[in-house]
Amino acid sequence: LLGMSPEELPHYREALRLKPNDDAVHFSVANVPGDLGNFDEAIEEYREAIRIDPALVNAYVNLGNALASRGLLDAAIEMYQQAIQIDPEHAGAYFHLGNVFHTKDWVPEAIACWEHTISVNPDHGRAHFNLGSSFYNQGDLEKATHHYREAVRVNPEYADAHHYLADVLSDQGLVEEAIAEYKKAIRADGH
Repeated sequence: LLGMSPEELPHYREALRLKPNDDAVHFSVANVPGDLGNFDEAIEEYREAIRIDPALVNAYVNLGNALASRGLLDAAIEMYQQAIQIDPEHAGAYFHLGNVFHTKDWVPEAIACWEHTISVNPDHGRAHFNLGSSFYNQGDLEKATHHYREAVRVNPEYADAHHYLADVLSDQGLVEEAIAEYKKAIRADGH
């Protein structure tokens, strides 16, 4: 049901009318307003899905995302932590929790979350990218290089990862490799 189009929303609203206690329908209905930027409606539907099924881990994660989008970072953290209590290996919960920690400038906590994300899902390119950026900002070029390389390994079309990898390589004096990565960044960005 994920990826539902706005045109399908009236059908799911009718399903809600017919099955008001169906957590999956509430969860699906919440995804559309969230995708369209109507976070208040999404928050309401995710909360209802959780009320119906308190073990619906993805509803906690998506509720956390909607709350974070509204700037309610502490509430988002609580939702991600509840998701992790339900599923301690939920890579998405750790990834998004790391993003919120980073927004709050809690860098060590963010790094720990992203490291856990890749321990669960080694092919999580965005977690590798975020780790690369964090280590780059800390001056750890070796770790930054490793994580940017992993990000582009996972997604060869990840333009930002190619660009930042090129920056790190350039900072290390690896000019030819840096130029190759800048070219890949440009191609991946469609220019």
